[in-house]
Amino acid sequence: MKSCIILWAIFTKRKNAIPQYPQKNKRYKAQYVQEEKCNTAVRQEEKNTIPQYSVKRENKKPKHKALKNTKRKKYETLEGSGFLMIDAVSCGGVVIHRGKVLLLYKNQNGKYIGWVLPKGQVEGKESFRQTALREVREETRVLARIIKYIGKTQYNFRGNEDIINKTVHWYLMSAESFFCKPQTEEHFSDAGYYKKHEAYHLLKFHDEKQIIVRAYNEYDILKGRKSINLQK
Repeated sequence: MKSCIILWAIFTKRKNAIPQYPQKNKRYKAQYVQEEKCNTAVRQEEKNTIPQYSVKRENKKPKHKALKNTKRKKYETLEGSGFLMIDAVSCGGVVIHRGKVLLLYKNQNGKYIGWVLPKGQVEGKESFRQTALREVREETRVLARIIKYIGKTQYNFRGNEDIINKTVHWYLMSAESFFCKPQTEEHFSDAGYYKKHEAYHLLKFHDEKQIIVRAYNEYDILKGRKSINLQK
């Protein structure tokens, strides 16, 4: 009697453990198996579903490369542009010898072509006068002498990641000869001394044209001559 009870319990346990489906028709068996697979897939998908949360990202400021040769720096975020404005300081010279002014012709891989005055950025603890003399010497090989400070010009231009607000301090200078040689490392291909009217029309930038007008006015006063309006 006990043996019968044990056999009946084992058979009942196995019967409940095995999925039941109709045995008479193979079509019902295949349909039952397919439904079980679908139910299993749905349960697995529900288990693996992770709620998605929106991530709020902060608006990061664009990276900027600070200029190495700036005397002072001032950062301002331009509203709506995402760019930073950097104040940079340069110094240059208007070198005049026997009534003619020294100009440089710059051609940077065909992207920039034009006549300019020698100038460059302040390095380290240099004074403005030291920077102006050094830049003239490096870019033209001219050993100039400062006569007088004649003023400054300002302009903006866009760099790779910033907007540069450049201030240039200018000095009236003199040279001992017409010797000059352009610095090819800085993409200068020509240099020379030109008469004041020629230089005024050759210069590419309007602010540098105004600077040579001031320079010649001071030069003529020092020479005891009347200044000439170069704009006519």
